[in-house]
Amino acid sequence: MENFDYANQDLDNFIIKDKNYYAKRRKKCLLIWIPILLVIILAIVLYLVLRPKPDNKIICQYETLTDDENVILINIDDNIDFTLIIDDVKYGKKKSHNFQKAGKHKVIFDFKKN
Repeated sequence: MENFDYANQDLDNFIIKDKNYYAKRRKKCLLIWIPILLVIILAIVLYLVLRPKPDNKIICQYETLTDDENVILINIDDNIDFTLIIDDVKYGKKKSHNFQKAGKHKVIFDFKKN
């Protein structure tokens, strides 16, 4: 071991740190970073769960000019699944509709997710 001249050194800044000192520093660091990481993870999970889901509905208004008018509403591939809702009545999957009365009708195409 080398001889150390303590007389010429600033002894206030000369501190020998043992393993316990560094263990305490690591523990202190963990106590700070673990809650921060948990809050970030919780924020990400909440965003993924609570974010607005895309709406798969197309809402339009169709106006018929005569009573008992049969109208082709959509020309679509048979593999695409949707529900037709006309004036708040569900009709399932159909491409045309016979409107009993003339006037404005609310038509909703509710597409299913694949």
